[in-house]
Amino acid sequence: MPTEFVLRRLVQAPPDDVWDVVTDLGAHGRYVPLTTVRMPDPVVVGSTVHALTRLGPLVLDDAMLVRQWRPPAPGCPGSARLLKTGFLSGHADILVVGRPSGTLLTWRETLALRVPGTQAVSRRVFARAGSVVFGRVVDRLLADAGMDTEVLSGR
Repeated sequence: MPTEFVLRRLVQAPPDDVWDVVTDLGAHGRYVPLTTVRMPDPVVVGSTVHALTRLGPLVLDDAMLVRQWRPPAPGCPGSARLLKTGFLSGHADILVVGRPSGTLLTWRETLALRVPGTQAVSRRVFARAGSVVFGRVVDRLLADAGMDTEVLSGR
């Protein structure tokens, strides 16, 4: 059974700007040790994103299939779904909703290792580290873009 965590941030910026920052998946690699992210340009439904983590000769490919990719539009939230197809299973859901007080960002992630017999260990590791690691990535991306953010959940 996968581990799930949810990050919620209230960001003092328009939805389009928040979307552009958090869906620049290639930029995520700047904050995840030993990891680079390759993403297609443009990202469309059916594209594959690869987060490659290298530790010496070992390379782990967290491949993600883009199942949904809808940038925000006037009166409509932005949403994306990435289905994990590599050594991890699960998915990432990104939701960007305009509010009178800014933009509500919700990032929901489920994670599990595909390696048989590792589910119990991976659940404990992901439960402890998942929201902290992903929360730091999201917070640093938004801060580097000069966006004031209030943490609502997930760290």
